[in-house]
Amino acid sequence: MYIEVEYMPQLNRATLYLEGNLTAATHRQFEKNFEPVLSQAAVIVLDLSEVKILDSTGLGALIRCLKLSLNAKARLILTGVQPSPRMVLELTRTDQLFEIYDSQTAAFVSLEMEAKIA
Repeated sequence: MYIEVEYMPQLNRATLYLEGNLTAATHRQFEKNFEPVLSQAAVIVLDLSEVKILDSTGLGALIRCLKLSLNAKARLILTGVQPSPRMVLELTRTDQLFEIYDSQTAAFVSLEMEAKIA
């Protein structure tokens, strides 16, 4: 799995771009890259547009990251969830736990609108 992290300190936001499968074989690498981001940003976006397979271990990793985010008072957003991973989220009803947007653009527009209202 390839993971790229982009920090936007002026917006207190970070985006993790994931490429590959989020499975039992890669979940530790994902979680290892996720944890340091918590201290750097209040909003963390996981771009899953290049993740084609999500198994139960990968789903567990996403849920652990959500719990870590909530404990750190950070917001975790999923974007670009592909059909197969989306089906896993929907079948397990964990899609209701996450804030999910079709694209980064949609997520960022929503964040900007919230900022204007607040």
